[in-house]
Amino acid sequence: MKFEVENLDSCWDEVRLLAQKHFDSLGLRYIPSRARYKEYEEAGNLFIVTVRENGLFGFAMMYVFTSMHDQAIGAQEDLFYLLPEYRKG
Repeated sequence: MKFEVENLDSCWDEVRLLAQKHFDSLGLRYIPSRARYKEYEEAGNLFIVTVRENGLFGFAMMYVFTSMHDQAIGAQEDLFYLLPEYRKG
């Protein structure tokens, strides 16, 4: 199993497919804007961590930002997903 921070261009198609699978299972629409994700990444505010073992089976996308209140660095998850067969309890 390998965890890695990847850039959007290297993993977008795979991440989008897993995310679509998740939203479909919930009966929800999923219409992400690749351009907006890319814009955040280029500004240094989006990080994607992937987990692979014979292909992608999970990921986490995080926004990093500076607080408007006290200038502290913070982070917020955008989306994370792990295929059900890799979940443990």
